[in-house]
Amino acid sequence: MIDLGDTYTSSIKVYDKPPEDGGILIDPSTAALTVTLPGGAILAGTTPTKTGTGQYKYDLVTTLPGRTLLSWVTTGPATTYSEVINVTAADPGFIVSLAVAKDHLNKRNSNDDEEIRRLIAATTTQIETRIGPVVRRTVVERVRTGWGSKRFLLGQAPVISLTSMVGVTTGLAAVTVGLLDVDPTTGAVTFLDPWGYFVGGVYTITYVVGRVVIDEGIVSAALSYIRGAWETQRGVALPLQDASDLSSAPGMGAVLQRLELDLRPFLRVPAVA
Repeated sequence: MIDLGDTYTSSIKVYDKPPEDGGILIDPSTAALTVTLPGGAILAGTTPTKTGTGQYKYDLVTTLPGRTLLSWVTTGPATTYSEVINVTAADPGFIVSLAVAKDHLNKRNSNDDEEIRRLIAATTTQIETRIGPVVRRTVVERVRTGWGSKRFLLGQAPVISLTSMVGVTTGLAAVTVGLLDVDPTTGAVTFLDPWGYFVGGVYTITYVVGRVVIDEGIVSAALSYIRGAWETQRGVALPLQDASDLSSAPGMGAVLQRLELDLRPFLRVPAVA
């Protein structure tokens, strides 16, 4: 994984013909690199450094999280090469830390750190898909309200707090969030004043989701999934333990069944608007 602020080195080698056909390194007439940042902006000043005959590199200091495209083009001979990197945010939003996961796996060196971090990211996604946001983060979404409506549902829950509610429809005034109540469990937003109501239109609402305190049961489920995924990809089939209501399944089937069982106490109850 590439963390925000890391330096990523992209490089190319230019041959007069494919190496498998006996090609040799050759200096092209021109060599250029285009870096497309998350959001589509083109990074300026990406002049590559020549490191040897037909060999070039560029050290990219990552400043924005998200998908970044690096595209090489040479002439004389004409070649192209592209690669994509995904830069992780300063806070990647993992349920458990690398240190905790390594301790659970009894890993004492850093040889597999990147692989474990990818497992932690995948584990976080698996869990939040089932029980909603766990790690605290800010969400911005649009909602449409009918004239005179008094209640609507947010797209994600549990909700920690509301930040703002701004009108998008022309002439639609912002709503003071202090006048609103949000159900933390369901994400239902209603007026505190029984006589209050929403003017019909589209709003942009910003709010904070997640859990202020992450239950140890969720942490345990995460660690169990990480261990299961780690061991099964190394050829270890895991039987289910203490799960008489579930049939045994080899490999990731057992790991996913175990996760479903571990997360049952935290499943989100569907809300009705």
